[in-house]
Amino acid sequence: MFNLTLFRLIRPKAYNSEVIAYIHNMNRAIDPYSPSQVSRAEDRLGLWLKVGSTTTSNQAHRPINKLKRQMYWNDPFPMGIYGENTDLIIDIDEAKFTF
Repeated sequence: MFNLTLFRLIRPKAYNSEVIAYIHNMNRAIDPYSPSQVSRAEDRLGLWLKVGSTTTSNQAHRPINKLKRQMYWNDPFPMGIYGENTDLIIDIDEAKFTF
């Protein structure tokens, strides 16, 4: 239970397989737990996952990223994103393609 709690504090959005691997690596004397055992243990501990995006950029204020942002918004070329022809760019995430 301690290793489960510790891992969930550090990696709250980790998959159950990652949790199982971590717990097993911390104590190889026990067999790996099943996903249902991990879920039941999380329920007993009162752990739950907040739905939604909570990701923050840890590198947004690095000088190179500030320069890229400045170049994006102040593009000296009329083609698009700092000289890139936007007709050749496909943003699959925004287009919502499925495979």
